Amino acid sequence: MRIHHTCHADNFTVLANGTIRDRRLSFTARGILAHLLSLPDGAREDVRTLADRNPGVGRRGVSKAVQGLEDAGYYIRRTIRGPETGRVWTETFV
Repeated sequence: MRIHHTCHADNFTVLANGTIRDRRLSFTARGILAHLLSLPDGAREDVRTLADRNPGVGRRGVSKAVQGLEDAGYYIRRTIRGPETGRVWTETFV
């Protein structure tokens, strides 16, 4: 197999080969990870929006892939409660 690489001046994402080849992850999880890493900081994505953008996978498939990312340490969720308001929200780190 011959791989054709091109130079990119802007609008691209760089991923480590070790991440792309991580056999703990399904191909769906790897694709979701690449998509998430291509987004700007502060982007709002969750299982519902990811599934809506990828109808062939479905919510269950996306949820399973995200769980795989979480199990492998690529996706971290923290639930936070505001001390003054008591409001609860989830922060996600990729």
